Amino acid sequence: MELDLFLEDLRASRTDVDIDAESTWSVLTSLGAGLGRATLVTPHFEEALGETLALAAAKGVGVFILGGGTNIVGSDKPLRGIVIRLGSGFSGMESDGPLSVVGAGTALSKFTLERAGEGFGGVAGLAGIPGTIGGAVAGNAGADGCEIGDVVESLRGFRVDGTSWSAEGSDIEWRYRGATLPEGVVLVEVTCRLEPVDSGKEIETIHKLAKARRSRFPKGRSAGCAFRNPTPELPAGRLLDEAGCKGLASGLVSVSDEHANFIIAREGASESDVVGLMSLARRRVFHAFGIILKPEVGFVSNASKEMVEASLGMPSVLVLKGGDSSEREVSLMSGAAVERALRIAGFDVIGEVVSSLDSALAAVNAAVARTDIVVFPVLHGGYGEDGRLQKGLEERGISFVGCGSKGCALAMDKIASKKIMAELGIPTPAFAVVERGTGNAPPDCLSLPLVLKPAREGSSVGMAIVESLDDWGDALDKAFEFDDEVLVEEFVEGVEITVGVVDGKTFPAVEIRYPGKMYDYDAKYEHKRGDTLYFCPPENLSKEVLDKVGSIAVAFAKGIDSLELTRVDMMIVGDEALVLEANNLPGCTSHSLLPKAAAAGGVPFPSLCGGLVRSAVARGVMKKSSAD
Repeated sequence: MELDLFLEDLRASRTDVDIDAESTWSVLTSLGAGLGRATLVTPHFEEALGETLALAAAKGVGVFILGGGTNIVGSDKPLRGIVIRLGSGFSGMESDGPLSVVGAGTALSKFTLERAGEGFGGVAGLAGIPGTIGGAVAGNAGADGCEIGDVVESLRGFRVDGTSWSAEGSDIEWRYRGATLPEGVVLVEVTCRLEPVDSGKEIETIHKLAKARRSRFPKGRSAGCAFRNPTPELPAGRLLDEAGCKGLASGLVSVSDEHANFIIAREGASESDVVGLMSLARRRVFHAFGIILKPEVGFVSNASKEMVEASLGMPSVLVLKGGDSSEREVSLMSGAAVERALRIAGFDVIGEVVSSLDSALAAVNAAVARTDIVVFPVLHGGYGEDGRLQKGLEERGISFVGCGSKGCALAMDKIASKKIMAELGIPTPAFAVVERGTGNAPPDCLSLPLVLKPAREGSSVGMAIVESLDDWGDALDKAFEFDDEVLVEEFVEGVEITVGVVDGKTFPAVEIRYPGKMYDYDAKYEHKRGDTLYFCPPENLSKEVLDKVGSIAVAFAKGIDSLELTRVDMMIVGDEALVLEANNLPGCTSHSLLPKAAAAGGVPFPSLCGGLVRSAVARGVMKKSSAD
């Protein structure tokens, strides 16, 4: 009823607005999907647009802004509101040197070509993108190294109630495929500042890039790319292809065999067909790579958009970082890196800096009260790594990344780890244990040089090499500053490597070459003595040795109940692999070894972090099912 009254009043008051009450999405959009009908309203000038919006607001009629219709999925249900498409009066362009005042309905190809002919450009990559400049600005369209937001000086439009709106380009946050325009704003005009260019070369570049882009577009009706690229280095099309999505179909839509990020619709395709196919494709990519793809296409129906985005049902990820151990600063760096990676991977992330076990569990309790969560602990050393935090999470029935409390305690305790190596027959350097107050002489069973390690510290904190008896006392006192027990190990020289184990599978070994005699805190993070070099795979180890170290790493990780996530450090002496220790909450900084190994194994950091969360959620579901 409200719609009928609105249309009646609009026809009576404006002659410069076209109305088609029986439009179809097959006509309105490039994809053509959607079985419902829509009322298309086309104002041709600004005054008509403003009055149309104001009247719709007064009558309580919903408004959907169509733009060029090139990236839109229509609706299966008749639209109760109206669809607005800008008419002929919004496609003009005026130029003054580098400045261009462009109507929001102007095609991007027209804008770039005409300005190139006048000797201004720098946005040649945009020429091949279909659609209008208004839609491009709303989505911060980009290609071939440039984004429309880079050249926007100012914007002008209407709010959804018909009042005027304007902003400077610098006031807008230009995001990857998005911009912080107020919700409901309809752009009518964009002012851009281009740079002087060689006209002939710019036009040639535009045609070349546009042709290349068109050649990548598969045949058939589509809405362009269905999903956003998580990063330029991690394109959605490649993820979809490698997850086996080409040729997938749902009803009358299918994933293109030519480009996996294009959904092709046949005549009669429905909105539900598209929702079903996009949901299926997202599940495949998530299970293969731990990446949650975000839709790049727009939906007329918010419910359909929400259905696609909720199709995986993933909880939020609570990243805990900081702590009170000697590795707090490393934890803060690792935690920040994990948060960035998880956001790239498409997760909703909650980051919390904590200072104690009580504050960590309090942060967990607070997050659980708000939403469903999985915890990603990035708390190196202390309670974050020795199993106490994990025990608290287990008691609360909360899923978390990494191994359980038992595995954490065993891996953190170097002495307990050594005993398990002995039980399993895993080769390791000869060792002994020195307790506080048991004497100041080195163990008789070991020969100099010796390595001293606090029993329950990480990142080589408190570690030292003792090459003479004169050095023993000071080194022991230093180690006792961190623990009441010290592991004393015979120093061995060889090729130091580390092997990452995630969900029982190994990544390629990483060889570590450091400037000093051991891989200590300086070699890992500070580099005062020089840079540490990493080689993956190691340069001078045979295939037989590399195969052997992978098996040893898995056997040891299994022995300490840490198959979910651990990094096993070894020294290769000749053809023998000696296990030094394990770290089941490895660092995640730019210098950290597990991310290096994963990347060498073809797993980028966002996929590594996302995969760890995926596995944690799956383990939680299995535990819950078995309990039921």
